[in-house]
Amino acid sequence: MSPGAVTRAAISLLAPLVILGCGSTTPTAPSAAAPAASSSPPTASVQAAQYPSWLGYWQGSSGLNFQYHRAADSTGSSHCEVGFNVRTQTGGVLSGNLGFNGSSLNSDKQCPSGGAFSIVVQPDGTISFFQLGEMLSSHECAAVTEVRFVRGTATAEGFSIQLVDRARCRFPPTFDDRLPLDTETDRTFTIGIDRHRTTVPQP
Repeated sequence: MSPGAVTRAAISLLAPLVILGCGSTTPTAPSAAAPAASSSPPTASVQAAQYPSWLGYWQGSSGLNFQYHRAADSTGSSHCEVGFNVRTQTGGVLSGNLGFNGSSLNSDKQCPSGGAFSIVVQPDGTISFFQLGEMLSSHECAAVTEVRFVRGTATAEGFSIQLVDRARCRFPPTFDDRLPLDTETDRTFTIGIDRHRTTVPQP
């Protein structure tokens, strides 16, 4: 075979390899952009933005029900005005002071004073934790247990909270100071807070 024929044969054998090799470097059309990965967990400041500001002084009222242990049908009720001062807030964690006042001579004797509170509000508005730093004694009842939190919710418009405790109260509830505080009594506080003020009212 002549040298020229050898060269032509070699070229014909190498051509497919060159074509295949070149094909591997041919740019392809860009694929569609992948969706962006989910962002990192929100920071504390972002979590705080999920909540309204509850800072300031709130007012409301509380129903107060009594279940005296003298007899199954021995019950009573009263009504208290409520002051709810939110002093600090970090996201859904609140602290401040809760106070009760009577609206009549009798309810003045049945409504307790109050104390410092701590609250945790979940993003859906459910209150998951409530703690009061004082036992709720009054002129008519001496508390024998701390209050127990039952349920509660919070919105931008206010709070709804239910608390229970046990006390020794005068019975019958005739507001006679000569009667001893000796009747075991279950009390229920049903609190509604819906009036917001930015400052604490002066006495």
